Formats: sequence, C-alpha cells, structure tokens
Amino acid sequence: RRAPEPSDVIWENLAATGAQALSWRLRTSLLLLALSLGSTSLIVLANTYAVYHSAGVLTTLWTTTLIIASNVVIFALTPVLSLRFDRHHHRSSQHVHMLLKMCFFQCFNTIAAASTFFF
Repeated sequence: RRAPEPSDVIWENLAATGAQALSWRLRTSLLLLALSLGSTSLIVLANTYAVYHSAGVLTTLWTTTLIIASNVVIFALTPVLSLRFDRHHHRSSQHVHMLLKMCFFQCFNTIAAASTFFF
C-alpha cells in the first residue's frame, strides 16, 4: 500500500490514536443522528400538516420553509462538525465520511417523509 500524499495528511490529527479517532467519529455521528431525527421529525410533521390540514398558500409557505430549513441544517452542520470534531488522519477519509453521513441523512429523510403518506 502506498503512502498518502503529504497534502492529504491532516498533521494535527496524527497525535490521536485510532481508538480516540473512532470515539470522536462516533460522537459526531450520534450528534448528527440526533439532529437528523429532529430534522426529519419536523419534515414529517410539516408534510403531514400540509396534506391533512392545508389552509392554502400560507400553510404551503411555512411548511415549505420548514422543510427546506430542516434539510439545510443537516447539510450545513455535517461538514462543520466533521472538520471540527472528527479526528481523521487523511482528508480523503474525512471527505468520504462526510459524504456517507449526508447520504444517510438524505436517504433516511426521504424514506421517513415518503412513509408518512402510507398512513
């Protein structure tokens, strides 16, 4: 296996052991999961309210705003939290983990929101 490029190494994180880095990544993932659950709950509530209690344009306006804001919060906070708290040794692995977290949220959010229409 080849050594990583020096520009890919996050030098200040090399002091963290593998167990410490894993612990920090787990904490960040759990925090993002909690934010995702809260955000997805808001999206589901907004969708449900819009479908069953629509009062016209005003309802559409606030539910759409809430849905967009709930999505943006996760996509804005994931890179910030990952860069600040995860202790990756390489930028490439840091980027892959951020991408996986954001993909998980989007899939989770889509499935949860779509499942509300079945009930």
